[in-house]
This record gives sequence, C-alpha cells and structure tokens, in this order.
Amino acid sequence: MKDIFQLFRQQILRFFIWSRSSKYIMCDKNILIIAPHPDDETFGCAGLIALKVKQNVKVSVVFLTNGEKSLQNVSTEEIMLHRQNSARAAAEMLGVRDIYFMNLADGAIPHPEAPSFTQAVDKIADLIETIAPSEVFCTHIAEGWSDHTAAAELTIAALKKLDRSISLYMYWVWVWFSVPLKGIRALDFSQTYYLDVLDVMQQKKSAIHCYLNALHVSGVPYCGRLPKMFLKAFEWPYEVFEKVEYR
Repeated sequence: MKDIFQLFRQQILRFFIWSRSSKYIMCDKNILIIAPHPDDETFGCAGLIALKVKQNVKVSVVFLTNGEKSLQNVSTEEIMLHRQNSARAAAEMLGVRDIYFMNLADGAIPHPEAPSFTQAVDKIADLIETIAPSEVFCTHIAEGWSDHTAAAELTIAALKKLDRSISLYMYWVWVWFSVPLKGIRALDFSQTYYLDVLDVMQQKKSAIHCYLNALHVSGVPYCGRLPKMFLKAFEWPYEVFEKVEYR
C-alpha cells in the first residue's frame, strides 16, 4: 500500500511538472553543485553534470558532509572513507575533476539559528568565490531532511553575502519521496524547470551504482538502505530544478 501511495505521489508531481513548469535550457555556463551528502549530487544532478561535461563546461561539486552517519554500529571513519571513495568514483564516471569536501558534521549542518551558521556561510562563500560559477545548484529547501534544508539555507546566505550575479537552482532528491501531498501545491512550479537526461541515463545509472554497490560486510550500502520507491523516482529520464531569486 505504501508503494502505491509513493507511485501516486510521483505521478502527481510529474503531472505538475509537465503542466506548469518549463524546459531547462542547456548553456555553456560553469556550474557548482552543492550536496549535503555524497550521492545527493548524483541522484539530483548526474544528468545535468554529464551533459555539461559533454559541452566541455567546468563542473565543480562540493560535499558539505561525508555522510558518516548513514549506518549504525559502523565507525564513522569507515563510512567516511567509503563514501568519499564512492563520491570520487561517481565524479570520475561523470567526468568531474573538481570536487571538494567541507567536512561538516553529518546530520548537523547548521541552520540560521545555530552559532556555527555564520562560519559555515563564510566557508561556502569563499569556495564559491574561488570556483566562480555562473550557476549554483543546491538541494531543495522543501526536501524534508534537516541537512538538505540547511544546505539550501547556507547556499542562499553565502550568495547573498557575495552579492554577485549568480543564478541559483534547487534540485530535487527527496522531494520525490517526502513532500506531503498537501505540500505539493506550495512548490513554485512557475519557477521550476525539467531537463531531459535520456541521452546520459546510462552514465547516471552507473554513477548511482558507484554508491549502491559500495557495500559494508553486512551487505548494506555505505550510503544506507534506500527505499525502493525512492530509487524508482530516478528511473524517470528527467531532472528537476527550481530557480530561486535570493537577492
């Protein structure tokens, strides 16, 4: 029954995308992907990344945490090592050379009320300044997971601090699985864009398997046991981004 509900949610979201959003137009602008954990960049943006790399456009990826709290009863050092290795393997699969690890605490990316928020904003702003992208992509603020929401809050604050002409998009990862039906209408589909990634779907699947095939001795992926219906959402050959006006 839960699977049927999840399929229904995904179909409703797709209906709103097709009926109310616009096609994302590829361009030659450099991009930065900000991911709360290793694998978010791949689920949400692997197609975009692969298409940009095909255009010889610079793509950089920043991982805010190492995802070291994904498994219980396994040392954080072991998880961190394997998740970083998976991130490097996925980046290589997609053709990305520039990746960065910020080493924030998994499950504790600071929100605006946290004392460490300003320090984290400064670090992200410095990194954005160094990379100098024209477009930045972060997880959607309505994802439902604390780290994903915090990643959006940090990114917006960092861009406001820089006061540069940089476009911001929020990409979907857990929106597909976690946004309640009553919350769907609150999403701004007028500023939402979909990208056809059919031509690079095999690359995206291979990058996803860099994470799913990195197994602990128990047989569970180091990225955690992800729900079947969550994974099914990424069989759809489109990626979804919402453009955000943050100034």
